[in-house]
Amino acid sequence: MKLFILGFLMAQSVFAREVIIGGEPVLPNGQIAQTTVMITGKSNAGEFICTGTIIDEDIVVTAAHCLKGGAANMRVFFGKKPRSIDGYIREKYADIGLIRLRDALPPGFRPAKILSGSLRVGESAILAGFGITNAKTGAGAGVLREVEVKIQAALGETEILVDQSNGKGACHGDSGGPAFAINGNQLLLWGVTSRAYSEMAVDDCAHGAVYTRINAYYSWIQDSIQALRL
Repeated sequence: MKLFILGFLMAQSVFAREVIIGGEPVLPNGQIAQTTVMITGKSNAGEFICTGTIIDEDIVVTAAHCLKGGAANMRVFFGKKPRSIDGYIREKYADIGLIRLRDALPPGFRPAKILSGSLRVGESAILAGFGITNAKTGAGAGVLREVEVKIQAALGETEILVDQSNGKGACHGDSGGPAFAINGNQLLLWGVTSRAYSEMAVDDCAHGAVYTRINAYYSWIQDSIQALRL
């Protein structure tokens, strides 16, 4: 399984100036910039970078595979300012996890609004992340960008496949980042970046990406938030 995590390469490029493939920089004061954060950490494989989304005043949702190496080794970046975390929790059987922030949200940041409705094949989705822009060279990471893709299919009741065959989409370092539905002028969070699709495809981020559906784990999220706050 190919996970969207950069691993050892990030020891050299955490603060490079490029990101999500085919994307554009987000508006500094827009909804995505206000709700999306960069996550860094250290594991046995080296330094890594992921992306997360604020869903409560002290809670960030990300991919479970981004939560490793211990809370003491992890930081959440609000813009260029790193913050320590209080702890994290992972779902046992799905690629979704939660981080509890040690301090209150800084000015200019807020929780994202979560989609309560359904998704349709062919519908547009906005992806965002701090990952690389070139899957061949591994170049660029550390700046938040967004890109628009189409929903390709539902993979059971808990995952959504998005189409990246036009050279736009998520890549290494975008793991845990958001997928938003477009509702007029509002963006509604529905997904967490999980992995490449398919497992047999070349690792070039140009086929598809699988997103964990947040609503499918609503009860787990509520229970886990309570556990993190104990």
